Amino acid sequence: MKKIITSLLGALIGIYFLSLLVFTPHFNWQYAKHHGFIKWLFLGEIVATAKSAVWPYYIFIAKDASTAQPRPEGKIAEYTDNEYGYAFQFPSDWKMLKTSPKGEAGEVRVVMKSPKSTMLMAIVGKLEESISKQAFVSNPNSKAIVDAMINYTIESVYKKTSRDVGATRMVVGEKRAIPSEMAVKFFVSTVHFVKKEQGELPVVVAGIHYIPFEKDYLITFLMTSPLNPKATDENETIKSVLNSFHLVGEKPL
Repeated sequence: MKKIITSLLGALIGIYFLSLLVFTPHFNWQYAKHHGFIKWLFLGEIVATAKSAVWPYYIFIAKDASTAQPRPEGKIAEYTDNEYGYAFQFPSDWKMLKTSPKGEAGEVRVVMKSPKSTMLMAIVGKLEESISKQAFVSNPNSKAIVDAMINYTIESVYKKTSRDVGATRMVVGEKRAIPSEMAVKFFVSTVHFVKKEQGELPVVVAGIHYIPFEKDYLITFLMTSPLNPKATDENETIKSVLNSFHLVGEKPL
């Protein structure tokens, strides 16, 4: 009997170590797929290999727990402005608000609010003249021109927004040009610190800006939301909505 038990234990241990040859690359591949190669390279290899050591738990127990109560996915709607030729997607539970009259930044075409605190606006401002794609691409100073446009937009849009919300200070987080075949396109991200009784409330204001070739207007897609790193679902939604903004005929980010 003792020999039989020993043989069975030896067989089970052998099967277990053989299973590691299968599940170790499986969990590493899953981690790289969902989190990206860079994260896997620096940390994911350790995490994924550790998971493979206890693979029965993740295959049988954790899998059942994760699928017992599936997270409902909200419906996605799309807004298209046929007059100015842009579109974006948003969760269907976001509310469309009444637009305000034409302001300093231009005509507010659409205003939406999430069930939480995120606001988005699409604004169209008129320009004195248009620019052709050929003239822009062939201009050796095109990069400097875009940089000047970005700085002008920060002054005219983001600093104005900072004053409107009563911020004590504004920090520019990111500003960069985005390649586009249809327009001069760039992105700006800022943080505004609004004074409250409990202290300063950081508010993120970020936007994608288009100057379509051959058109005499600037399209601004602006997102405003309190900065809350713990609100991961809301932050992912904001990112998805922002990245969905595009000119009609252009592929979204």
